[in-house]
Amino acid sequence: MQFLENVKVYAREYREFVVDTDKADPESLHIIAVREGMSQKPVSPEAVPKFEDTLNFSKDFNTAAVDLLLLALFVIVLLSGVYLAFVRVEV
Repeated sequence: MQFLENVKVYAREYREFVVDTDKADPESLHIIAVREGMSQKPVSPEAVPKFEDTLNFSKDFNTAAVDLLLLALFVIVLLSGVYLAFVRVEV
C-alpha cells in the first residue's frame, strides 16, 4: 500500500515537471500528451525527478502491532477456553 501511494505521488510530481518544463519553452504550443504540441528542447536527465520508495518503519510496526495484539488476545481466550474445558471433564 505504501509503495502504491509513493507511485501516485511520483506520478503527480512527474506530470507537474512535464507541464512546468513545457511552460518554460516560449516556442511550445503547450498541448500536453501530443508530441507536436509539446516542447522539443532537450531536458537534462538530472532535472527529471527521481522515484524513491521510502519505508516507514514506525507506521508499518504500528499496523502490525495492532494485528499481533489481536492475535495474542485470541490465543489467550482460546487457551483459556481449552483449559476450562479440560478442567471440567473428568477422566
